[in-house]
Amino acid sequence: LEEMARSPAVLGLLLGPALLSALQMVAGFVPGSAMGLGFAAVSGHERAGFVQHPPSLRRGAVPRAAMLRRGESGTGWAAAQFRGTRITPARMTAGGAELIEGSGSVGAEGGGEVAIQPKKNFLLVLWEFSRPHTIIGSVLSIVSLHLFAASAPGLSAINLSALSVAMAWALACGALINLYVTGLNQLFDIDIDKVNKPYLPIPAGYLSEKVAWISVLAALVLGTVPIALWYPYAKLPLLATTIGSALLGTAYSAPPVRLKRFPLLAAFCIIVVRGTLINLGFYAHAASVIGAELFPLRSCLAATYFALFGVVIATMKDVPDVKGDRLFQVRTFSVRIGARRILEGSTWTLAATLALTGCACIWGVWSEGLPLALRVCRGLVAAAALSTAVYVRRSCVGLLERAGDEDSETFSKEVFAYYMGLWKIFYASYILLPLAILGC
Repeated sequence: LEEMARSPAVLGLLLGPALLSALQMVAGFVPGSAMGLGFAAVSGHERAGFVQHPPSLRRGAVPRAAMLRRGESGTGWAAAQFRGTRITPARMTAGGAELIEGSGSVGAEGGGEVAIQPKKNFLLVLWEFSRPHTIIGSVLSIVSLHLFAASAPGLSAINLSALSVAMAWALACGALINLYVTGLNQLFDIDIDKVNKPYLPIPAGYLSEKVAWISVLAALVLGTVPIALWYPYAKLPLLATTIGSALLGTAYSAPPVRLKRFPLLAAFCIIVVRGTLINLGFYAHAASVIGAELFPLRSCLAATYFALFGVVIATMKDVPDVKGDRLFQVRTFSVRIGARRILEGSTWTLAATLALTGCACIWGVWSEGLPLALRVCRGLVAAAALSTAVYVRRSCVGLLERAGDEDSETFSKEVFAYYMGLWKIFYASYILLPLAILGC
């Protein structure tokens, strides 16, 4: 077991197929068939008032399934065909469902029922369920922080094998905890996401609540328990980082605490995780393996920068969702203060953070005794930070001019695109981190 723990590849080969096999059995997959999750078995439909009709058993027939909402009239999702065929809507009446033949489009009114969708590759669905932009941010942060720790001054020799094992464990466990946190948030926000993010796997009908819950809980267990049992080096930094992130993610999304109801506490939760916990925790995890100082000034500087960036993410994330949050009385800063004001305030915060970072790098260029290569690196980082500060500010001005009303579809799409652009700056910040504070 100790040898397996030192080889993340072997551990992944053992744990990965076991997890996928369990999810396949729950989802009703047939062994040997193409990997994909249809919505033939939709969990929670009895609780939600849905009835599922059995598929046709005729040989060669296209499987059909329908979910009907009891006791309602109007037009809603009622019948669907799998394997890429068109989805047929039905008119709901007190006496049953009347299929609307010849219709090429579908919709849901009022109730926002979850529709049956064609089969989709399960791994792709799970990837979308994990909120890829957050997974990418976690992966880049872990790799960057490990390289950052390895560049600490005063290290005579570095055990690259140990550092690689530590990084592999951090990447696997960090990605799993990321899946747990983002997945849990989606499970408790299904009704809101039907308005704000109908393209997500659960409201879009590609992933059942049952399979989503199993995926989330499995990710929590696999992201924490193996560390305590098999991680071959100092367990505390990695265990504290993963468990702390999971606890704060649970408090953010799950009742009865559900911190996202309170804008200040919700923002604080995101800032702590994205700013302090991840940066200090994973840096200490890497430093403990190579014998470096666990919490030096350089790691605190990085944590401060990403904490300020966390403020921007925490406030900006709700701006595109203001319509659904207002509808479901989720009192975010965007609902209370106004989406446009939050957008402007967040942009100014990010621009100021980038400008201060650029100025600090310029000042660092003239440090005495600094090699020419490090001066060039800091100069490049300074130029990138200052130019990005100007870019985000100008982009915000242009966005406010063309976005329209806060509750309009155009505003939501434009702001969401702008918000995702900020994540790219977040990624670039981690890529440039080792260059910015190299030699400190």
